[in-house]
Amino acid sequence: MNKNDPKDILGLFFTISQQLEYATSEKFFYDINPDEFDSILFVGMGGSGVAARIIAELFNNKFKTPWSFSNDYLVPEWISEKSLVVSISQSGNTEEVYFSTEDAYRKNAKIIIITSGGNLEILARKLNCPIIKIPPVIAPRGAFGNLFGTLLNFLKQMKVIDVETKEIEETIALLEELKSEWTKDDSLPWRIARYLEKSYPMIYGEENYMNSICFRWVTQLNENAGILAHFAMQPEMSHNEIVGWRDKSMPAKILFLCGNQVHPRIALRREIMKKIIPFEYKMIFPPSGLLKWQEAFYFLHLGDIVSVYLAYINNKDPFDINEISCLKMEMGKK
Repeated sequence: MNKNDPKDILGLFFTISQQLEYATSEKFFYDINPDEFDSILFVGMGGSGVAARIIAELFNNKFKTPWSFSNDYLVPEWISEKSLVVSISQSGNTEEVYFSTEDAYRKNAKIIIITSGGNLEILARKLNCPIIKIPPVIAPRGAFGNLFGTLLNFLKQMKVIDVETKEIEETIALLEELKSEWTKDDSLPWRIARYLEKSYPMIYGEENYMNSICFRWVTQLNENAGILAHFAMQPEMSHNEIVGWRDKSMPAKILFLCGNQVHPRIALRREIMKKIIPFEYKMIFPPSGLLKWQEAFYFLHLGDIVSVYLAYINNKDPFDINEISCLKMEMGKK
């Protein structure tokens, strides 16, 4: 274990395959009829909310029910008794999710809460709404496998999306292979972490299904490595952000997260942009033959491990998020 990681956050991130296996094998019991709602709203913040964002984007074309996402204190005005609101908080103490759940209840929405406990569990008992309990962890950002797997399992059981068991098993096997490979000193995440050292990372993704993956990279670099970072997506960024590259004073390094199944015009933009970028860049491709959502897991897990290794390089404890704790403490006084 690294001396800067006394809580073994790295080890927590490497449990993602076990988390996914456990969460997707669980059987849930709840009194919700899928025929009674015509829309789904996912509510969540931070590491808990990103699991919902990613699953919604990845399976967007497979959803049999229209969906939306909220990370605010209130739910949208269109929420009604025909809506299913899925409130997600690993800790159960996320105040935005708590207030949104109360607002959804006032609008007569059907509600299900996914949490390990905390105030949300108390609220679920008070409102008499279904709750799916997930295991507690020392850092919610390290519970992605639990959250994603639970959501996937729930939506599959509700017949909102279809996912083959074999696809899940192959994803778990991939994550197990990566664990044995990425713990080595010369592994890909170590090389990326050394590349990003003392820089302002620019994480660029391709097509909409990578949007929340890139967002996850930035938030993990923020929390674990203690640095600022930025992300943008193709093709949108080539209509605006490339002009900003004229500012050569920024200590930027670019990381392209490149899917193997992108639209050919996206691949063409990638090649042209390589010729006009004035900054150092690296292009990362996943193994061939993966489904899109398996590619997404590859990139997401890679970002988690890179952020911890960069924390080691920066002599930062990846568990330390003192600024967030201070903010929550001050908010709690009001």
